[in-house]
Amino acid sequence: MTKAKANHVEVKHPEDKIYQLKVTLAGSKPPVWRRLAIPGDSTMEEVHAIIQASFDWENAHLHQFILGDERDGIIISHPNFGLGSGRTRTSKAVEKIVSDLGFDEDFLSLDELWDEGVLDESIVFLEDIVSREGARLVYEYDLGDRWEHEILVEKIFDPEPGVEYPVCIDGALSGPPEDCGGIPGYADLLEALKDSKREDHAEALDWVGDDFDPEEFDLDTINAELFYYEDYLVPPEDDFSFDDVAISDEAIEEAIDMINEQTKAFVQEVVSSKDGFALRFPGGVPLVNVVVSQFAAMTYAQYPQLKAIYEVGPGSEPVWVRFTGPKNDIQAVREILGVK
Repeated sequence: MTKAKANHVEVKHPEDKIYQLKVTLAGSKPPVWRRLAIPGDSTMEEVHAIIQASFDWENAHLHQFILGDERDGIIISHPNFGLGSGRTRTSKAVEKIVSDLGFDEDFLSLDELWDEGVLDESIVFLEDIVSREGARLVYEYDLGDRWEHEILVEKIFDPEPGVEYPVCIDGALSGPPEDCGGIPGYADLLEALKDSKREDHAEALDWVGDDFDPEEFDLDTINAELFYYEDYLVPPEDDFSFDDVAISDEAIEEAIDMINEQTKAFVQEVVSSKDGFALRFPGGVPLVNVVVSQFAAMTYAQYPQLKAIYEVGPGSEPVWVRFTGPKNDIQAVREILGVK
């Protein structure tokens, strides 16, 4: 498919500012990061698209920006996703969150939040929420694998003549492949790629393909991809589908039932706690990584007040998913899995 050139911002007014963001994939060792220069009048949806292009993601999963703590902070996401924190906010609570983080208190008021406590990324601008250098927020991609990107506002400056924005200034390492189980799964994948004696070495090579190099960082290639960053925007509501294929409600229900049944079949142990429970699954089985991460993502979408921690150990060490949150939601998940 031929890509359409994105409408790059041509800065005309001296008051326009460029925001230098350092975006680091949380938990990556050594760090996978990008330094991006983005116009302040970019929407947060455009910031999402720019991050997608610079890390070579495929825009195939849900995403959200988080201001503050995930359970108590403010979420910025796209209305097509139907995400909601299920939380209400007092004016005082909102002002404290945004003030502590260095964001614009006049803009991020209670009136701007959806009932679920979420801001619409398609109408929120970077310059509206960032009021100073040093402000931080998190961009989370794929709510199953939970790729969290820590964003630091390093500098706010005037545009340079002759420079087209957005642009990647610097960075390190290749972005991980999709659907490999988050940071723990990616670490295990890299170990499998290095160790030719591991049973899953050949499978790991097939998974990533011949052209994947985790050490690669090609600034020119990234900026060439940023030239078409609008290809990574969320589709309009009428066309909303990550794979551009219409899916019936029946097909969705069947897929959910299948993932639930597969997850139930893989459960090896259930460990209860005061505020939730943990599930143990067999390690070293790629299908487990895929199924369990999909189950965690679906559960989070259905019960957004739950906290799900997905852990993949190296080699054949077990895979764990830990759920904590409201008792009613915990009980609902237990019933889905048929566990006591």
